[in-house]
This record gives sequence, structure tokens and C-alpha cells, in this order.
Amino acid sequence: MRKYEKFFQMNADCFTPFNEAPAYLKGSVRGTADDKIEIAGKSVFQINDWYKMGCVTCKLAAHSFAFSVDAVPSAAVGAYSIGIHGDCSINVSHFLRNSVQLLTPQLAENAYSGWAYNNSGTRSQQGGTAPWESLGRRHNLMVTYDASSHMLLCMVNGFPIHAVSGSLREFILTIRFEAVGIAGDFAVTFENLCYYSLDSEWSENVSRLKAWDPQYAPVFVSYSHADKAKVDLFVADLRRIGVRVLGDWDFRPGDSLQSKISQSISRAGYLLVMLSAQSVKSPWVEKELQIGINRELKERRVHVLPILLEDCDLPLFLSDKLYVDLRENRELDRDRVLETLHRYGSW
Repeated sequence: MRKYEKFFQMNADCFTPFNEAPAYLKGSVRGTADDKIEIAGKSVFQINDWYKMGCVTCKLAAHSFAFSVDAVPSAAVGAYSIGIHGDCSINVSHFLRNSVQLLTPQLAENAYSGWAYNNSGTRSQQGGTAPWESLGRRHNLMVTYDASSHMLLCMVNGFPIHAVSGSLREFILTIRFEAVGIAGDFAVTFENLCYYSLDSEWSENVSRLKAWDPQYAPVFVSYSHADKAKVDLFVADLRRIGVRVLGDWDFRPGDSLQSKISQSISRAGYLLVMLSAQSVKSPWVEKELQIGINRELKERRVHVLPILLEDCDLPLFLSDKLYVDLRENRELDRDRVLETLHRYGSW
């Protein structure tokens, strides 16, 4: 496998859940607050087909990349997989347990299998029994595409399983669960969703995947909606570079604001307080500041970084902090923000 140029963590929100057979696969596909994906439920006995449930990304532009996931199965029913799907496709599956023979010979329990379709639609498959226990451990699944050699490859725990020649124009990424000929509970958690760029063409896909560069600390942005236009420009700058940016735009109708704010700030390395004449009067900005300051003092985990948008009276408890001045040279001070986030980069 080629050395990657850039490495990004993926946001679970970039995947859209689906269930093509809710009569046979009764369960849920859920993204968690810490960017894991959980697929769990109960399969009903049927011998018609490999019905699937899981989640997919939007369409992405083809370039050389790898998609990697750590899977942790906690129930030995069915099979789970990740894949690349476009003009051609490749998938890698971990078969836990199924009990019928369809078009291919019945696979043994606890087996890895790579299966693919080339540009002509010809199917190929390779695999074998796994040398590790199926439950109680992480199984790393990876699928890659090399645009220069037109090759798709899948691996498990660093070992190549299958490869196929094919050319992509655009594609989607999938995480799936399926079962046939067996009834029972299923549960798989997918962690460390990673996107590796094997070339320099990464920015468009990273934006669509809501991915971030883990060398920078993630941030929660506290601001007044009166300053939204200025804040949006600043946030867009950070996201283009690969900073994970959290804010009230992640909240959904019905969420408890107090709970969501506290939860989001606890996930961030920095609380960026966007200071203006309006924000220093905002009760919600004040509440977010109180939560951030408390965590900074007690846990030393969240750092409060004031960002000055315009002339205003600084809150007294921020007066001893160095601040970033975005009133004039936005480019220069954005770079100062990045230097600070890099110094404390963590997730």
C-alpha cells in the first residue's frame, strides 16, 4: 500500500442510515457522540437473500485514498463489512455466523472475505478462516483505491485479502450488516473511522465527509447570532484546513441546550469565544463561558481562547488572557489560532 499524504478522522454524521429489509433485520444504525457507529438489533430467519442494513456516505470524487474502520462485534450473528462502491467496487467482510449456501460455497464461521466487481461487472471473491477470536477484540477493516494503477484492495488487520483492477470516477463508502439463514441478536460497533489521502487531492472529500485533521485540537465556537456572517467565514477557514469545529449548528430540535452545550464543550480541546458588542451581552455565550472556564480550572482539559471580532468591553474574567485579534488582519491571526490548536492538538 502506498504511503498516505494526509490522515483524517471522520464524523459519524457524514453517514446516512438505511435498512433495505426491516421485516428481516429489525434494529438501528446509530452514530454516537464520540463518532462511533453502532449497528444492533435482531435478525429474523429467512433464506431469500443477503439483506442489508447500515449506512452510506454521499458521492465522493475519485482519487487515491484508503478507508479504515475498527469493528468490535459483540454478538456472533451475521456478517458486517465496509466497502467502496462506484463504477467498480470492493468490500471486505467478517462473517460471524450464517447457515445456508447461496451462490457461493458456505463460508465457515468467523471468516474474513474480500469480494469485488470490476468495471465489466464480473464478481470475484477470496477469503479464509480468521486466526483471531471473533468477539471481544477489534478487527481493523480497510479498503483502498490507487488511481494511478487502477487497483482496489481490501485488508484485515493489515493483511491483504483481495484485490481487483478497476477505475472509479466517483464513489460512496459503506458500512453494512447482513444475515441470511440465521435468527438472533446482532451488535457491532465501528470505531476510529479514518480517511487516508494517498495523494494531494483530498480537500473536497474531506469537507463532504465532515472529517478533520487530528493534529489540531477540536474546538467549540461560542458566538452571538448577530455575528453569524463573520463567524461563518472564520469557521469555513478552519474547516478547509481540517480543524474539527463544533457549535450550536450541531444541535437538533428538542435537544436540551444546557446538556448539549456541556457535552460539546467537554469534547473540545478549545472553547473559542467570539467577542463582539453583541456576544458580551448574550446570556448563552456567558453560560458557555462559565462551563468552559469551570472545565479549564477543574479538569485542565478545555482551554478558553478569546477571539476579538470588533471593539468591545472584554468580560472581566477574560481580561488576563491573551486573545486573537480578527479586527484587521484575519489571515495572520487565523494562522496564530492554528499554531495554538496544533500545540494542544488532541482528541
